[in-house]
Amino acid sequence: MYQHHLLLAHECAGDAAQGERLYADAAQHYRDALQMQTIIPQDDMRISEKLAYALSLGSDPDAANPWFDRVLAVYLADPARTAKAVEILLQRARQLWIDARTESALPLLQQAVELAERDGDARLRKMANSRMANYLIGLSRFNEARSFLHVVGDVDENDNAATRSTYYTQLALLAAELGDAGEAYVYFEQAVNAAKKDVDFVNIVNVWGAYGSCAGSLGDTELSKTCMERALLVSRQYHITWSIPVCCLGYSGLLFNIGQYGRAYEYLLDALSYDAHTPLMDLAFATAGIPIALHMKDETTLAKCVRPATVDFAFRSGQPLKITNVAAAFAQWHVAHGREREAALLLHHAVDQLYYWHGSWDFPNAVAQYGLPADISRVRKLVEERTRIPHAKVFQAFLELFDAFVARRQGDDAKMRTDATNAAKQFMALGWHAYVDLARTLLPVEVKMKRTSVIGDKPFTDMQTGLTMREQQIAELVLRGLTNRAIAVELSITENTVEKHMTSIMNRLGIRSRYQLANAVEG
Repeated sequence: MYQHHLLLAHECAGDAAQGERLYADAAQHYRDALQMQTIIPQDDMRISEKLAYALSLGSDPDAANPWFDRVLAVYLADPARTAKAVEILLQRARQLWIDARTESALPLLQQAVELAERDGDARLRKMANSRMANYLIGLSRFNEARSFLHVVGDVDENDNAATRSTYYTQLALLAAELGDAGEAYVYFEQAVNAAKKDVDFVNIVNVWGAYGSCAGSLGDTELSKTCMERALLVSRQYHITWSIPVCCLGYSGLLFNIGQYGRAYEYLLDALSYDAHTPLMDLAFATAGIPIALHMKDETTLAKCVRPATVDFAFRSGQPLKITNVAAAFAQWHVAHGREREAALLLHHAVDQLYYWHGSWDFPNAVAQYGLPADISRVRKLVEERTRIPHAKVFQAFLELFDAFVARRQGDDAKMRTDATNAAKQFMALGWHAYVDLARTLLPVEVKMKRTSVIGDKPFTDMQTGLTMREQQIAELVLRGLTNRAIAVELSITENTVEKHMTSIMNRLGIRSRYQLANAVEG
């Protein structure tokens, strides 16, 4: 009896820690409960499942896999627990997604679909089929995804929040692929409303993230920023350790694209401060981190973003978007270090895997600049196909920039200038200043276009901000992403002195946080 009470005490402590988002503490309490010698199978399965979920939200989600497998084996052996078996199969599929093994998740998802069909529960069938469609869309297998969504048919209030949010998200992404921005946004709003009722925090983050990425691909920068900020907010609010840096990196990539280099760098450094390691995170560090670190000429940060096995993670994922993103980033890294041949071969390997261009913006540029001649025509055709859909202004701008780089390689200066000028104008209209800057590198000095200032372009010393010289120094270091402690070391002053200067800076500029320094620079 004492052992049973002790088990329940550990379980309750674990539940309380889970409620406070202290996932490591929760996992330890559940482990302690499972150590009780008199534990019965029913308690064992219940607590093992709780342990698996706690681990899946922590800094090392891979640690959850053996526990999910353990409870799955029991549920699969019991026909009365089909619904639980389907739920765990879907969770195991998510674990493979975090591990950058999206294609490897398909057999588990197929098993979930088959179990749901045999069970005959309509809601369970919808949940399994909508999740299968979700992964197929991630793999750019859109026609297959549509067939599974056809089985789902439609959802209503009788279906759980996760099923509804997943279903509407997939409809939104399919609409976006056809260029129907209006329909995509309507579905995303339905997905968001459903997700708000969900207790699955990772799903909520994924819905906001997908919405933000989609808005960005359609050229709606402000909406994209809003959605990505909310994805990051939810990750922070629920302490999803591995998800916070991924969201930071996604947001930093967007900020970089719109020319807010200082803020992008700050979020990159924020992401690096988290002690969490997953293949999904490594891919995000390569995609966003390498271009930002190269731009900021920060070799130390660059070395932290170039992680072992990241390229292998990208290719094993089977997702064209991840493959092309990582190939483009590593190609830039190779070229920056004088390894043009390695860049060309990596891009060629990515092109071999590419049957559809899914909006990896830097990939066409990289192929046009560094790729093998045989790959250029193939990639151009894929980009050109995307310009034929409605709302294709983003794709058209990238096609112009692609052609400008190809013209430079071919020595056609007149075409290069024309295409670069057109690309710069289109990117300026979109607010994508990083690509305006890239296009301007192909233009003579006398015709380069003026753009609004962005973080990193104009130092505080050139501005009438009313800051003292020391405050200007500190403000510049803040925009470079340094913490108060790091600034103190840099300037050989105390951390308390830095804090006093920060208070003065905020009072003088009328701001409330270091992030708002961006507005002081742009204003």
